[in-house]
Amino acid sequence: MSSKSTRKSSRRLSIQSMEIPINFMKRKRKRPDDDAVSITSMDMGEGDANPSTSKKSKKHAISRASSLIDLLSPRKSRTLRSSSFKAPDGTPSTPKPVPYRPPGPTPTKRRLTMTWTDSMAGANHVQHMSQQLIKHQEAIYELYQSEKDIASDLSNVKKMYWESMVTLSLITSEEASQIFGPTDQLIPVHEDLVVRLEQQRQRDGTTQGVGQQILDWIPQLEVYVGFCSNQPFAKSMLDDKQQVPAIRDYLARCQECPQSRKLDLWALLDGARGRFVKYPLLLKAILKETPEDHEDVELLKTALSQLDAIIKQADDMTGRSECQLHKSRLRYTFDDQKIMEIEESNALILQGPLRNTKNNKVQLYLFEKAVVVTQPNSHQVLRQPIPVSQLVVEDLADGEVSKMGSFRSALTQGQSSKNVFRLSFTDPSQGQSHTLIAADEHSKQQWMRSFQTLTNHIVHRDSIKSCSKKGSALSRKGSTASNKK
Repeated sequence: MSSKSTRKSSRRLSIQSMEIPINFMKRKRKRPDDDAVSITSMDMGEGDANPSTSKKSKKHAISRASSLIDLLSPRKSRTLRSSSFKAPDGTPSTPKPVPYRPPGPTPTKRRLTMTWTDSMAGANHVQHMSQQLIKHQEAIYELYQSEKDIASDLSNVKKMYWESMVTLSLITSEEASQIFGPTDQLIPVHEDLVVRLEQQRQRDGTTQGVGQQILDWIPQLEVYVGFCSNQPFAKSMLDDKQQVPAIRDYLARCQECPQSRKLDLWALLDGARGRFVKYPLLLKAILKETPEDHEDVELLKTALSQLDAIIKQADDMTGRSECQLHKSRLRYTFDDQKIMEIEESNALILQGPLRNTKNNKVQLYLFEKAVVVTQPNSHQVLRQPIPVSQLVVEDLADGEVSKMGSFRSALTQGQSSKNVFRLSFTDPSQGQSHTLIAADEHSKQQWMRSFQTLTNHIVHRDSIKSCSKKGSALSRKGSTASNKK
C-alpha cells in the first residue's frame, strides 16, 4: 500500500509540475488594457475533483468575464450606436453656416415690350386710323406701360430689400431710411398715374385727353426732390454696408431672383431717378404727335414747364448733398487748411483723379469757392487749399514740364508731359502751387472749361510761347537789317 500511495503522490507531483508552467504562462500574458479582466483569475474550480462542475464554473466565469469586459470596454459598434442617440459632452456645437454658392441660371422675369398696336391686334378700326393718331397712341401707351414697370420695381425694392433686411437685422431702421430714402412714397405716385391713364381709355382701346390728367399729377413728383438729394448719401452707405459678408451675400442672392431681372439694388434705386429725369422726353413725344388743334397741346406745355422746374430743384439739391458729402470726407493736417471758402461752398463743380509731376495719383475737387487737392483714398488734404478768388490757372504747353521722381524717368533723363495745367495763388507767398497732369486731352479741356466758369485768371502758355517766338524772330530780323546797313 505504501508503494501504491507513493506512486500516486509522485504521479500528482508530476501533473502539478506540468501545470505550473501553464499557469505561469497565463500569468505572463500581456494585458491589452488595464480594465481587462483575466479569465484565469476567475477560474476558481481548476483544482476541483469533479470535472463537470469545473467545466460549468469555467463557462459561467467566462460569460461573466465577457459581460464585464463589455461593460468596461464597450465595443465600437455599441459606441457608434450610443453616439447616434446621445449628445456629446460639453456645449453643443453650432452648425457652421453654409457658404454662398451662386445658384443655377434662373429664368429672368422679362418685361413685356408690347406696343399699343400689338395690344390692339385684331381690332379693325386701327387700320382706318391715320399714322399720326397711331403714333400718338403709341406715345401714351409707352408712358402708361413704363409707369407700371417702375411701380413694380419699387414695390420689389420695398419688400425684398428694405423690409427683409430690417427684419433679418442686417441693417437698422435708421440705416434703411438713409439707404432707401422716401422710396415708399414714390410707389403711390406712379400707381396714381397708371390709374389716371386707365380712366381715360375708351372702349375701343384708344386714350384721349391725357393733358389735364398729367398736369394735375405733376405736383406729386416733388417727392423726387428729397429722393434725389438723398442719393449721394445712400450710395455712400450702401457701399460701406456691402463690405459686410452677410449683407453682400444677401444682396447677391436677391440679385439672382427673377423679380430683380439681374439688376443689383443700386441699379433699381438709380433707375427711379433715371425715370424721373426722363419724363420731359416722354411728354414731348406725346406732344409731338398731338394734333395742333387738340386741347392737350397747351396743357402738356404747361406740364412740361412745371416738370422742368421740379427737375432743376432736384438737381440743385442733389448738388448740395454731393458737395456736403465730399466736404465731410476731407481730412486736414493743419487747422489753417480749413478755410471758410470750403464751408461756404454749396456746389461741387467737378472732381476727379489726376497725377502730379512725381507721377503720383491725386484727387482734385473744384468746389464753388475753393480748390482742394487730396490723396485719392485717405482724402488727406495736400498743401494749402486755394480760394477761387485767389486762383490762377495756367494752361501749360505740351513738353514744358517733365515728369520726375520715377525710376524710368531717372534712366531716360526725364520725360515730357502732355495735358498739363498749374494751379497757384495770385500771391505766391500764400501757398505752394500744384502742377497736375490729366489723363488725356478731353479730360484737360473739361477741367479748363470748369475753371472758366469760376475765374477769369486763366493764362494760356501756348499763346505766350508763340508771342515770345514772334518777338525773338522780329528782333533777329532787325539785327540782320542793321548789320547789312
